[in-house]
Amino acid sequence: MALKAALIRTQEIVWGRRPETQEERRLLRKIDWFVLSFTCLNYWSNYLNRTNFQNAYVSGMREDLGFVGDQYNVALTVFTIGYIVGLIPNNLALQYVPARIWLPAMGCIWGVLSACVSKTTTVGQLYAIRFLTALAESSTFSGTHYILGCWYKEHELGKRSAVFAASAQMGSLFSGIMQGAIHSNMDGAHGLAGWRWLFVIDGILAIAIAAYGFVFFPDVPQKTKAWYLSDTERKMAVARLPLRPETRMGWDLVGRCLKSWQWYAFTVLFAITSMLEAPGFVGVFALWLKAEGYPVARINYYALGLVTVAIATTLAAAWWTDWLSERRVPVTSSESATTVSLPADLARAPTTTPAALPPYRPSVRWPVNYLMALCALFSGIVLAIYDGVPRWLIFAAYCISGAGYAGQATNFAWCNVACAHDEQLRAVTLASMNVGSNVLAAWWGLVFYPATDAPKFRRGMVTLVVMAVLTTIVGAGVQWLDAREARRRARWAEAVETSEEDIPSEQQGRDSEESAEKR
Repeated sequence: MALKAALIRTQEIVWGRRPETQEERRLLRKIDWFVLSFTCLNYWSNYLNRTNFQNAYVSGMREDLGFVGDQYNVALTVFTIGYIVGLIPNNLALQYVPARIWLPAMGCIWGVLSACVSKTTTVGQLYAIRFLTALAESSTFSGTHYILGCWYKEHELGKRSAVFAASAQMGSLFSGIMQGAIHSNMDGAHGLAGWRWLFVIDGILAIAIAAYGFVFFPDVPQKTKAWYLSDTERKMAVARLPLRPETRMGWDLVGRCLKSWQWYAFTVLFAITSMLEAPGFVGVFALWLKAEGYPVARINYYALGLVTVAIATTLAAAWWTDWLSERRVPVTSSESATTVSLPADLARAPTTTPAALPPYRPSVRWPVNYLMALCALFSGIVLAIYDGVPRWLIFAAYCISGAGYAGQATNFAWCNVACAHDEQLRAVTLASMNVGSNVLAAWWGLVFYPATDAPKFRRGMVTLVVMAVLTTIVGAGVQWLDAREARRRARWAEAVETSEEDIPSEQQGRDSEESAEKR
């Protein structure tokens, strides 16, 4: 018994509080396995493809295709533009096309396009393929965060979002190892350079993962027809989450977005904090190593230090904030009933009115933004000074800059909960966060981290310091808006309770019966 209790306690520490019933625990295991396995593998393949480009560039692609000047940065920008164009359409497509079809199909498309890169002979051909690849790959990140928000409770969401986000960094980690192994063992095999084999293998992996998704990915709780879920489990998957107002797609969605603080706040927050990731997504660590004269194999391996820090901080931040969520007093059943036990006139109110909004608690995920800012400030100052700084400290500063990725999971988990009252607003806001990030990333590398600035990248590092300061300011602003939303909903709930008390008991009974019949 003591061993069993210890195992349960360990599981709770690692994976969070267990559901109370055996049935829900079994359901959660199935959700974790089938939802997370596909989405993580899909994003792993997605990011593997992106990181392959950086590794291929320093492993022979630059010379084979004849890159000159800042064409490397232009290629990154072309990909980013395609990614931006596809983000919101891909997320809105999930409102019409089943996710179990859409997400695997997009994975299959970018797998084919990735394999096509192995046959390119000019930089122009590479630009075209990378643009089309980005259109397909833009379905994954925001789309998966939307799916996770459909399946998981608030205190479960952070860890699952972190595992998903970390799978991207695992793609980076695997890409470096794979490129190093391919360069050593397959370079020249069957007449293909090692960097070309990298894209062939990436394409094969993406198509295999897509095939797995077509068979096993369960869609969303309200629409799932997964063969491994019983009817009872499908109903439980919906019932275990807080009740949410019913919203619909329509042209009024534009107004709902423009009137919501969530759309503005989270878009700006993620756009700013994502620029703390610049040393990673521009690949300047690898460029610095190359400029310093390290051999190709060591470049691919040493650059993984930044990736390792990114994975560790992403997971740690999510585990910590989920633990904080579990420690809070849960929303009681009576509070949850506020949105369904309304007087008849309020029960028919649009979802944008105070009466239709569910209860809300201030998020505990905001401290992660300050942690990222602190790490970016250190790295930016060290690397901006550069001259006279010991090489080991420069190496350490680049690795620590990986902490800029820590907020990916927590900020998206925060947004998922903050927008839970409106499904379409949630889909658009999650996509818009990525749009804002990529709009900046489209020109960020060209302006602040041009390849010609290697090995110092002083402009970029000064900018990193500035963005660390902005992250602190914007993070504090979103924290304040979030707390204000909780106060407003508490006042609205009190007003609804007061209005119910003023209605004669007979009228309340009729309204309750009418509301129950409609439900």
